[in-house]
Amino acid sequence: MKKFIFLLGVSSCVFVTTSFGQNWITTGNSGTNPSTNFLGTKDNKALVFKTNNAERMRINSTGNGNVGIGVTNPVQRLDVNGNINIGKGFALYMENHRVLRVDSVKGTVFLGNSAGSKNTETYNTGIGHYALSANTSGSYNTATGAVALFSNTTGGGNVATGAQALVYNTTGYNNTATGASSLYSNKDGSQNIATGTWALNSNTSGSYNSAVGHGAMYYSTTGNENSALGYNAMYNNVTGNYNTAVGSSALGANYNAAYNVAVGYHAGDYQLNGWNNTFIGADARAASSDLYNTVALGNSTIVTAPNQVRIGNSYTTSIGGYTNWTNISDGRVKKNIKENVPGLAFINKLKAVTYNLDLDAADKIIALPAAKDKDGKLLSKQVSQAEVAARQAKQKVVYTGFIAQDVEKAAKELNYDFSGVDAAKSDKDLYGLRYNDFIMPLVKAVQELSKENNELKSRLEKLEAIMNTKSSDAISAQSSTIATISSASLQQNKPNPFNRTTTINYTLPQQFSSAKIIITDKSGNTLKEIKVSGSSKGGVNVDASTLSSGTYQYSLYVDGKLISSKQMVLIK
Repeated sequence: MKKFIFLLGVSSCVFVTTSFGQNWITTGNSGTNPSTNFLGTKDNKALVFKTNNAERMRINSTGNGNVGIGVTNPVQRLDVNGNINIGKGFALYMENHRVLRVDSVKGTVFLGNSAGSKNTETYNTGIGHYALSANTSGSYNTATGAVALFSNTTGGGNVATGAQALVYNTTGYNNTATGASSLYSNKDGSQNIATGTWALNSNTSGSYNSAVGHGAMYYSTTGNENSALGYNAMYNNVTGNYNTAVGSSALGANYNAAYNVAVGYHAGDYQLNGWNNTFIGADARAASSDLYNTVALGNSTIVTAPNQVRIGNSYTTSIGGYTNWTNISDGRVKKNIKENVPGLAFINKLKAVTYNLDLDAADKIIALPAAKDKDGKLLSKQVSQAEVAARQAKQKVVYTGFIAQDVEKAAKELNYDFSGVDAAKSDKDLYGLRYNDFIMPLVKAVQELSKENNELKSRLEKLEAIMNTKSSDAISAQSSTIATISSASLQQNKPNPFNRTTTINYTLPQQFSSAKIIITDKSGNTLKEIKVSGSSKGGVNVDASTLSSGTYQYSLYVDGKLISSKQMVLIK
C-alpha cells in the first residue's frame, strides 16, 4: 500500500512537470515563447471572458479582431457598452498624438491633436487641432476650431469658435470670436466681439469693438470702441475710434475717422477721415472724404460741405410736417445787435424768377466718386423705374424763387452781410438760399414804406387844414397859383442807390417866384437846401460825401408849395 501511494505521488509530479510546457496555469507561467504560446482559440470561435459565469468581454473570431466590453457582437476594434475612465494626469492618444485630456481638478477639457498641450491653468476648454496649444497661465478660455486661440499664453476669459479664431492672441482677455479667422491677429486687444468669417481679422490691440458680419472691420488694427454690423461693415477701418456702422459695407472705406454713424446699405461708404458725421439710409454719404459734423438723412442723400445737414435726395418732392421749424432766437444769447438791415434798397435789387432744376448739372458739380466694392470693382446700383420717373418729373416742376448768386451780388453791393445765402464751400458744393432770412429785409421795407406813407399823410392833413382856413378869395387865388405850377414835376435821382454823388432832374413852370430842392433825413431834419431857377427842365448834382449811408428824402418846392417828394439811398 505504501509503495502504491509513493508511486502515485511521483507520477503526479511527473505529470505536472510534463504538462507545464503544454498548458497555462492560473498562478503564472514562465519559459513561454510568444510565437507558439498564446491565450486563445484555434478554431473559428470567439474568445470570451467571464466573471461570475457572465460574459464580460469578447474578442470575435473575424479577421478584424474587434474587442467588445459589455458587447456580445463588437463591430469596432474596441466596442464598449459603458463608461471609460482615464486616470488623473493621463490622456487619450491617437497615432502617438494626444487627442483628449480632461482634468477634473483644474476644470480643463482639451479635445484634438495637441489641444492645450502646454496648459497649466484652470477652467480652459480647447476643442480642435492645436486649440489653446500654447496656453500656459490663461484661465476661463474656450477655444473651438483648428488652432483657435493657438498662441494664447496669459489671456483669460476668451471665447474662440472657428478655425484660426483668435489664433495669435497672447494676453488679450474677455474677447469673443465666432467664425473662421475672426480676431485672427489679435494679441493684446481685450473685450472685443467678432462674429463672422474674418471679422476683426487684423485687430492687434484695439479693444471694446463689436464686429458682426463677414469681413466686418477686417483691416482694423488699433481702433477702439467701434460697432460694425453687416457684411464688410467698416471693412477698411484701421485706427478709427468710436464709430457705429450698421449695414452691408456701411462706413466700408473708413480709415481713421472717428465718431461717425452710418446706418444702411453702403451708408457713409466713402468717408475716410471725417468725424462726427451721421449717414442714415442706403447710399447716404459725403461727396468728399474729409467732411465733418454733417447729417445725410434718406436714401442716396449727399452732403457736400462740413457742418451741413441734408434731408432727402434729388427725387424728393416734399419735406414737411404739422408744425414749423423753430430757430433759437433768445436775446440772452445774442450780441453785437445792430439795426442795420436794409429794406427797400435790398428788396428792389432782387430778381424774382421761375425756373426748372437741372439735376444732371448738379450731379456733374458734386462729382461723386464711383461706387466700388472691397476689391476695387465698380458697383452698379440698380435704379428703379419709379425713381427714374420721379427724377424726370422733378425736373419738369416750375419753381419760383431767386438765383443765389444774384442775391449774393445784391447784398455785396449794399455791403450787407446777408445770412440768407448759403454759399458753396468748394467747387463740388452747391449754392443755396435760406428763404426765411428774407423776412427781415421785407419787414424793414414795409416799415420804410409805412413811415413814408405816414409822412405824406401828415403833410396832406396840414395842406387840407390850410386850405380849409382860407377865404374863398384866397382859395381862388391859391387855385390860380396851383394851376400855374401844376406843370412842375420832380424826377427820381440817378443813380439810385448811389455812392457820393447823384443827379436830381426836375421840371419848373413858366411863371413862378422861387423854387428849391430840400434834402431831409428820416426824422425830417433839413440837411441841404438847393435853390433852382429857370423854366422847363433842369437838373442838379448832389454831393453827399459828407453824409452817412442810409435812406434820405428830397422834395421840390415852388413858391413855397410842395410839388413832389422822392427817396434816395446812399451807400458807401
